Formats: sequence, structure tokens, C-alpha cells
Amino acid sequence: MLTAGIGACVALVSVAAAQPAERFTLALRGVPLPDALRRVAETARIDLAFDPALAQGRTAYCVAERADADALLGCVLRGTGLDFYRLSNGTYVLVRAALAAPRAGALVGVVVDAETGAALPEASVALADGRTGTVAGAQAAGASGAFAFARLPPGRYGVRASFVGFEPRVDTVTVPGGGRAMLRLRLRRLPAALAPVVVEGVQPRALIGALGRVTAAAPTSGDARTRAPLDPADGADVARRLTALVGVRPGNVVADVHLQGGDAGEHALSLDGAPVFAPPVLAGLIGPFSPFAVGRLTVQKAGFGVESGSNTVGLVEAEHTLGPEGARVFDVQVDPLALNARLAGGGGRGVQFLTAGRVSMWNAFRPAGPLALLRGWNRADPFVEALSAGLAAPDTTGTTDTTGTADPLRPSGAAASPARDPALGFYDLHGAVRFRSAGLRRLSASAYAGGRSLESDTRGDAGAGALRDTYRWTTSAAQARYEAFLSGRAALRVQARYSRYRLAHRYAAPAGGRAPRPDDDGNALDEAALDARLDVAASPRLMVETGLEPAITRSRFAVRGARGGVIRHHSVLGRVAAFANVRATPWPSFEAEAGARVTAFPGRGRAFAEPRVSLRFDGDRSPAGPWAVRVAAGLYHQFVQQFSVSSLSPSSLVSSTRVWMGVDETVPVPLAEHYSAEVLLTPSSAWTMRFEAYYKHQIRLLAVDYAAAIPAGAPDVPQRAFLVGGQGYAHGVTAHVERRTKGAHVTARYEYGHVERGTPLFSGNYYVVPWNEPHRFEAGVTLTPTRDAVLIARWTSVWGRAWGFRKAYYDYVGAYPALAADAPDALRDAVARHIAHYGLATPAAQTLPAFHGLDVGAAYALRVGSTRVQARADVFNALGRRNVGEYRLVGDAAHYDATGYLRRDARRLLPFTALLALRLSWGHSR
Repeated sequence: MLTAGIGACVALVSVAAAQPAERFTLALRGVPLPDALRRVAETARIDLAFDPALAQGRTAYCVAERADADALLGCVLRGTGLDFYRLSNGTYVLVRAALAAPRAGALVGVVVDAETGAALPEASVALADGRTGTVAGAQAAGASGAFAFARLPPGRYGVRASFVGFEPRVDTVTVPGGGRAMLRLRLRRLPAALAPVVVEGVQPRALIGALGRVTAAAPTSGDARTRAPLDPADGADVARRLTALVGVRPGNVVADVHLQGGDAGEHALSLDGAPVFAPPVLAGLIGPFSPFAVGRLTVQKAGFGVESGSNTVGLVEAEHTLGPEGARVFDVQVDPLALNARLAGGGGRGVQFLTAGRVSMWNAFRPAGPLALLRGWNRADPFVEALSAGLAAPDTTGTTDTTGTADPLRPSGAAASPARDPALGFYDLHGAVRFRSAGLRRLSASAYAGGRSLESDTRGDAGAGALRDTYRWTTSAAQARYEAFLSGRAALRVQARYSRYRLAHRYAAPAGGRAPRPDDDGNALDEAALDARLDVAASPRLMVETGLEPAITRSRFAVRGARGGVIRHHSVLGRVAAFANVRATPWPSFEAEAGARVTAFPGRGRAFAEPRVSLRFDGDRSPAGPWAVRVAAGLYHQFVQQFSVSSLSPSSLVSSTRVWMGVDETVPVPLAEHYSAEVLLTPSSAWTMRFEAYYKHQIRLLAVDYAAAIPAGAPDVPQRAFLVGGQGYAHGVTAHVERRTKGAHVTARYEYGHVERGTPLFSGNYYVVPWNEPHRFEAGVTLTPTRDAVLIARWTSVWGRAWGFRKAYYDYVGAYPALAADAPDALRDAVARHIAHYGLATPAAQTLPAFHGLDVGAAYALRVGSTRVQARADVFNALGRRNVGEYRLVGDAAHYDATGYLRRDARRLLPFTALLALRLSWGHSR
């Protein structure tokens, strides 16, 4: 039905539809309007409907050069008191000017995984005018995958959504005047390998063409939160380490993730938005999550936005993957290290669920490679044992003589008794559910609980003084979230969450021996928070994001100090954070984002501001094809701090563990400034090149003072008693090249990084940190000869690692020679002699040999009806290289008598290891 102003007699000029890209030139001077309108319709080849009475008696004056159909018609109608709008079928309709502006409409929607219905946060969404193909707006979908375009003229639009690891989708939608259109864009996952997709880095995006056709234009807008697809077949460093972090997979160089110069665990880790205070990845084998439960990992590196939180290093965000809508899926997988199971699916009325679990198989089957690795590490360390005996509680016994004038470090020469094989245990349970209703509203909840245990026996030279070292970690997280559109412009998300972490470390004699010491290590942390976020689309090219997050963190721990006392601390940290962020895309090739995050402590009268900004530029013409450049900068605090605390236990199986605590008012809050730049080149659909540079200045940092004098039996002490301040910086560059074809994926990546920190612990001097890897190169190839077969090969090389000895040496002795003054004279002299001989006071000079490793694997799947059987074989360190993880000092009587020193011994990394995994999947549609 035509709008008011069109009478019963309607003139319809109908010709072939205009091509959106065409331009027209027309000159009319004093031409009767009915004739002029016919000329326009013929020239521009458009369908034009109008009441002849409206045009009668009116005259057109127009000179237009290279104008499109809309501009041409507007030129002819200028000054006539008439205007036009376009129907969804493409017909132009004339109306009186007073009625010419139909009420604006809105488009709201959500981008989801077509199989599971899970939201795809920060997906790229581009909107184009269906009449002209002009980009009307482009934005990254919100954290809930939601997007909104407000104040749109009514008509037909093309919408294109894309997300890493998924096939882009183009759809069309008609926006009604004065109303809103709702759209659910379902993206299908690209063929992936056998683990969660890891996304990081600036991503290419395509502009949307006329009526939904995709043009060959360059990326439009985006930011660091939309990231490259990196599956376990990829060679990229972050992806490789995060693959080990998620499930059970032997590591190659380190046992955890170091994110752009940060120590293991310094970055924040979350699951469905709830923080997870994860224990170390034990021996490089056991990560916190079952791979069946987690479907996507997003890496927030230098320059991340204000809505992601406060952390001086970065963030890793994991998300549960629910079952497919309208189906049920059951999976079970067994390998030598773990048994995994999952039941997931979806029913009617928009309900989806996931239950998943994992349990250790170590007691049933111990693969030779990991067992050899742990056996090699599970040896008593006579140097640390002597320190423990001389500097700690007097009832600690060992194999060294700390009395009289005898050399307390001299080995006895007797053969050591075999120690019991280390015992590993782990489990984790996952549950998630989501309810989806009409109007793009969703209610979801999830919970996770995991546990780790490690137990080892250590014996001295003659088997005397056998001691058992036991670690127990438990961690859990739960959250509930509601998401909805409040209007055509505003989307709301409210989440309640809770996180918990526990560590118990006991160092005692086996059954029948003495009871655990009262000063055994322990840590507990609880955090609860409410997170509310409101995203408002002020216009198709302007998005305003705001949020409020009140939280409370309670932490307590007890850590044994080097002087024999126990550091005990308890804190309750209440804080309220708020942020506001503006994201503007004034034109398709440029996006600017600016925001600020403010965190206040109501009980302390303190507040901390964190401004952040990023700019992105895109182009479609360069010798290397379409390109994108993003630069970002900002300030970042950290209110819940993680420390890697060295242990004086003689066992070197776990030489350090993690301690978490909220930062109290007696020490400065850690603060860093980030600067980052990313360049993306896409010479063709097969080739992608990425270049990244970052600089992080740690304006304030905290370190544990192991020399802190804590009296025996002292109650809780403030953090200033055992933490010292300092500064540091990290900078690095990365070059990554990949080529994807139908049957092959080839990658190559080089990273340079340098991290230094300075604290009073090393006389205020800056020093290279133990985890620094100056040069790292990775290359890999993944072949898919058939749909059901995958072949993988990965090469890794690392050069320039320092801090060659066990970290406890430096923490307890190398940095604090004065500690020896508290020890017996014989021990003090022996320790000082070894410090000087091995240069423990200058750890940066203790370099390790280069690491080189090759991993290969193959997987094949067989489908029989609704059942799928998959077998995967992996060979780690396929060349059998004897790579060194770190050095330690071991007792060797002959060597000691000849030189006067303990012998330096290499703690090797994973030897040649072959593993086989079998997986059975069964599913059916409801």
C-alpha cells in the first residue's frame, strides 16, 4: 500500500532496474516536473511511482554530473516540495516533503555458531544499503555476539558477518520504518583440527557490496579482539602453548604460556567470563580444562580495550562449547594420560547443554616418555637440601652434615636408593546450559571444578632421610549471565560470577614418619563479582559501551621464607570498576576507539584510572594486496597479583608454585603502559602475512623478598614486609606467514623478545628474566589428503635462554649472599664457594643451549552411520634430541673430591615420546 499523498490515479514509470555502480549526467532547466520524472526514470532505468496530481504544475531545474539514481532524483525534486523513498522491491515512490521522511528503523541481531548456537563475540558485521551498495556501517559485535544499527532509513540492507575459523555469511534484511528488524546470523565452522580454536591478532574483513554481494575491497574495521584462527595444527607460538594449556598434551620447551614477556600465569585466565586461578601446567602435561569442554580461546595482547579488564600482561579468555541445536552428541576419548567424556546437545524451546569431564589415567598406564621425564626430575637436590637444613626449621633432616667443621655439601659416596615413581592425579568437571527465547534474549549458566595432585619421594645419597613432597591444587568457577536487547539501540548483559583457588603443599616423611610441619605452604583465594554492561548504538557508525563491576577478593597464604620463618598474610579487597568506551567508524577504512576504566576502593579512598586508545586503518591497494594497520596504547593496573614462589623442598619436580593475593594498601598497585602495532597483509586468499611489535613499560611491579625477616610464629604481616617494588620493560617483534590451500596449511613464525626487570633484590640492577626467549622460530605443515585424514609436522627452535640453573638457587642464594650469615660456618663457606664458582649471583650469564624439536602426528576418522571413530598418533621430539630445561647441582663423590664442587647436571626435557589416542563419537538428531 502506497503512503499518504498518492491518489487513486498513480503514474508508474517502469524500466530495468538500475545498476548500483552506474552514474548519470543530466541537465534540466524549466522542464515540467512530470516530463522530468519520466526522463529520470528512463535515464537511470528505475521504477518510479507517483500521483500525477502531485507533479502537476511543478517545474524541475537540475544539473547533475556523474550522479547515482538517488542523487539524480533528489536533484530533480529539489525545490518542488516533494521527496521520495524506496520500497523493498526497489520501486521509488514520490510523496509530499512533509511526509517524505519516514520514521527511522533499527536492525538488531546476534552472530552465533550454526552448530552449537554459541555466540561469536566481537564478530565482524558490515551493513550495506541494498539500493546502492554503500556501506552504511561496520562494527565488531559485542561480547555476547550482539550487534545493533540504529536510525536506519527504511529499506533493504545487506548484512555480512565473519568470524575467525568460520565461513562468512551474507544475508539480506528489510528494515521497517519506525520499527526494528531482528536477525540471527548462523556461521558454519571451517574444517578444524582436534582442539579449541585460538584467536588472536588483527583480522581481515571484507566490505559488503550491493544487495549482499561481497566486493574485493579491503578489511573494514576491527580491533585486537578479533583474532586469527590458530588450531593445534598451527605453528604459532601462542596457539601451540595454549593447546597444551587447555588439555593434556606433552609440552616442548616450557610448561606454561608466557604472553608477550609475562611470566607463566601472570596473564589473566577466564572461562565464560569468570576468572580461573589455574595451577601450573604440571610437567608440561596437564592443563586446567578438558579439551572436550572448551571450544574457543581468545588472546588479549598488548593494547586490549577497557571492557576486558585490568591486567599488566594480557588475558586468555576460554569459552565452553555447547552441543548442537536439535541434536545429542556423546564423545569418549582415551589416551595414555587421560580419559575424557562429553554429553552435549540441544532440545526444543532453545535449550542447549554440556556436561564434560576428565580423569587421570596415570595410575593405569604410564607412557614411557613422560615417565622418564619425571623420573629424571625426581632426584634429591643436595644444594637445596643443604640450604633447607641450614636456613630453615631445625627439625628438617637431610643427608648433609651441617655441624662441626665437616663439609656439609660433600656427598657420602653411597649409592642412592631408588625413589618411588611420582604420582600424578587430575580431574575436571564442566557443566553449562543456555536458554534462548524470542526477541534475542538468552539466559546461560556454567560451572567448572578441577583438581591436580603431585606426589614424589626424594632420598639422599644413601637413601636416608626419605621425604615426601605433596602438592594439592583445586580450582573452580561458576557464572550466570542474562543477555537481551532493551531496544533497537541498546543491548544489556548482566553476569554474576564466583571463583575459588586452593593450594596445599606438604613436605614430610612417608607414612609412619613425622607429621607435616606447621609452616607448609598454602594459598586460598575467593573472588565474587557482578558485571553489568550496556552497549548503545548511537548511529550506524558510532557505538558506546559502558560497564560496572563491583567485586570482592579474599586471599590468604603461608609461604616459607629463606630465613626460617613463615610469611603469613590475609587480605580482603573490595573494589568497584566502571568503564566507558566509544568506537567510531567515520568511514569504512578507518576506526577509532577510545575509552577509560576507573577502579575505586571504597574503604580506602583510592581510585585508579586506565585510559586506552586504538586506531585502525585499512586499504585495498598495495603491492602486497589489501592491508590493515592497528596501533594501540593504554595504562593497565593489576589488583589481584600472581607470584611464582620458589620452594626449598629438595625435590626439583616442582621447583616453584603459584601464589595469588589481592594487593593491599601497604604496597603500590602494579602499573604498566602498553604500546602495540600490528600490520596485516593479504596478497591473496591463500596467503596471509602478519607483523607485530609491542613495548610494555612496567612502571610499578612487585617481587617476593625471600630474605624478609619474619619471626617464627608471627601472625599475619602486611605485604610491605615481604614484597618489594621495582620496574621493568618488555619489547618484541613477530613475523608470521601462512599459506592455506585446499589440502595444505603451511606456517612459519619468528619471534624476538627481550624482558628485563629491576628490583632491590639484585642491588636495583635490571636483569633479564628467567623465562625470556630472545629468539624463537616455528614452522609447520598440515596436510589433509582426504576429508577424514590429517598429517601434521611441527619444528620449533629457541635460542638465547638464560638463568640456566634452578630458580630456587637464585631466589634463595644467588640474590642474597647475606643469607648465609644465618647458617653454620661450614655451610656458609660451602654455599659461598659454589655461588662464586657457578656464578649464581649473575643469572643472566648462565645460558642454556639452543632448543630444537620436531613433533609429528597423524589422525584418521572412520564414519559408520551416526558413529565416528577417530584415531590419532603423535610423536613428540621425533628426533630424540636431549634438550636441556635447566641445570642443577647433584652429588657426585668422585667429582667433589677432585674439584671441591657439586657436579652440574642437566635436567632434560621430554624425550622421544609416542602416544596414541582413540575417540568414539555418537550423535543423533532429535
